[in-house]
Amino acid sequence: IMTLRRTAVAVGLHGSALVMAMFLPPGAVLVELFPYRVPAANYTPYRTLAQLPGMRLTYRAWENRHAANSVAHPERPAPLGGIRHLNETEQTRIEGEPAVPPHLCCRNPVWLYRIYQD
Repeated sequence: IMTLRRTAVAVGLHGSALVMAMFLPPGAVLVELFPYRVPAANYTPYRTLAQLPGMRLTYRAWENRHAANSVAHPERPAPLGGIRHLNETEQTRIEGEPAVPPHLCCRNPVWLYRIYQD
């Protein structure tokens, strides 16, 4: 917390640890990184946090738009983004989705497949 209180720019992957941005000083910048095919516009809790009264943070989202910069893990267990337990048609559909569609949290296989990629 003390380090964050002295931070001018914080950069982090989309995920629960970004809640630590609440300790950034007013005027700091928060940059949230999103994996390939995960649209920032659909996942806004940290953008909302930055806009809360008194926070005075500058928020920026960055989306990986290049498949070559991503490694999926279809062999992992389903809760960690694996899709090998699904039939081939469903696996192909998930791999081909142009973006994670809006969904309810958090068991959607397209979401899990994309959010757990490296």
